[in-house]
Amino acid sequence: MLRLLGLCLLGPLLLLTLAACGGGDGDSPADASATGDSSSNEGTPGATLTPAESPTATPETPVATPTRVADDEPLMVVNYQATLLEPTAADLAALPQIQVTGIDGKTYSGVSFNDLAAAVGAPPEAFVEVRGIRSDGVRLTTLRYSLAENGADSVFYIAESGNVDLASASIDPVNWLAAIQAVGYV
Repeated sequence: MLRLLGLCLLGPLLLLTLAACGGGDGDSPADASATGDSSSNEGTPGATLTPAESPTATPETPVATPTRVADDEPLMVVNYQATLLEPTAADLAALPQIQVTGIDGKTYSGVSFNDLAAAVGAPPEAFVEVRGIRSDGVRLTTLRYSLAENGADSVFYIAESGNVDLASASIDPVNWLAAIQAVGYV
């Protein structure tokens, strides 16, 4: 019951996370000065920021390296509607395995997006939302892929780190995620 409650809270939590990560275009004072609109600048009315006065971005700190998941612990959470799957390494190994040659030229063996979708009863026209660490290692993110376009040639595999990573023959490696925490079919 607690897992179902946690699953119900996952969607709103993701929405809050996305909302907290930033707004749309035109939110910053720099955007206002670039368009000539100085109404959002602080200080003297009508003043615009010069490049020397513009705020500087601080470099992002990489996400801490995830620890290896114990063999008997779930590697991630997979859901479709009310179906919840928390596969261990053995559970993933028991699902059908395919090999794909990724865009990076390496070969990966793992569970295809389609086979994992079938394990939770998701239809072939569904989309898969994957939450994990971005390829630059800087932050957690959620990306959405189409099963119709990527389901047969994209896999979830257990990396040397012991966590689940994504590899694909059709998705640019910059959009591959590592240390995957959650997979949702919608």
